[in-house]
Amino acid sequence: MAGKKERMVTLYDEATNKIVWSIEDGTDGDYSDIAFFASWNPNEAVPTDEYPKLPTVPRTDSDYVFYPAKNLKGTLLFEDCWPRLADFDMNDMVVNHHYAGLIDQVEANKISEVNFTFDLVSISAQQNNGFAVMVPNATPGQVAIVTNVNFDGENVNSNKATTYSVETGHTNDVVIKVFDGATTVLGGNNVNNVGNGSTTRAAETFSFTVKFNPAIPLADFNKISPFLIARGNRNVEIHLSNRRPSVRANKALFGTEDDNSSVAASRYYLSNTRNSAGNITWAIDVPEKIPYPKSGQSMTAAYPNFVNWATSGATSNLGWYTNGAGNRLTDKLVNPPN
Repeated sequence: MAGKKERMVTLYDEATNKIVWSIEDGTDGDYSDIAFFASWNPNEAVPTDEYPKLPTVPRTDSDYVFYPAKNLKGTLLFEDCWPRLADFDMNDMVVNHHYAGLIDQVEANKISEVNFTFDLVSISAQQNNGFAVMVPNATPGQVAIVTNVNFDGENVNSNKATTYSVETGHTNDVVIKVFDGATTVLGGNNVNNVGNGSTTRAAETFSFTVKFNPAIPLADFNKISPFLIARGNRNVEIHLSNRRPSVRANKALFGTEDDNSSVAASRYYLSNTRNSAGNITWAIDVPEKIPYPKSGQSMTAAYPNFVNWATSGATSNLGWYTNGAGNRLTDKLVNPPN
């Protein structure tokens, strides 16, 4: 430290929108003896132009968490007749999805940004269903910005002009409407399936990044809840099993017809035994791309081991969706488009 008088450096971290102070109390010059930072909300409340920027460090895979895995997309399958089971072909909407979370640089087990990618693959439905995603337990005030580019700054949306925003009416969750009507998006109600009037086309990609300040817990990243908005009714939400709905959902539908949901028991979107073995769900998340049932083919017929997996509470037949022996009846399935 000979000849150096500075004992504190002040830098602006553009990635996290924080001002960082680092103090040197000795002679090694690493300025890591004491460090603290300031954050604020709203973002524009504090001017940052006067502070030198913290140098950008290239990111590596260790800076992220991925779902289901890096360079791998999962499959969401929906039945839109909830609270009825109906034909249970689980092909009313088929979506491939991937999430990437940027690990916060300051707080442990926190995620500061999430990139969402959804590919609308197929529909076989008479209704024009919408689609949204919910980050539970995050408040709209935590959202610094929503952009239509990924972490590389690329706009991979099929429609480059697509923009996204936080849906109003929520206080304890962040909800982003992805699209209002799948039939409108794909140009038909039987797309990339079989049967009367079926058409074929490429999947439609939707991608956006949400920046949070303050960051959200990793536990809430793991509870991200994509959901179908049934039949154009915003208050009819169909989530994955045991994922609670948003405040805008009509909870009076719980416990009606084939549904066995109970808010008191924190049990959601699981069937009773009126028309099934029970514990059947209206939305499924599979951690890889899989073929989906043909129009009119039941999920339980196309995937014979699905019922055992569902009724066991997902404790047996864990590989029911894989291409292992006896898991798939290929004549009842459709492969997704490339």
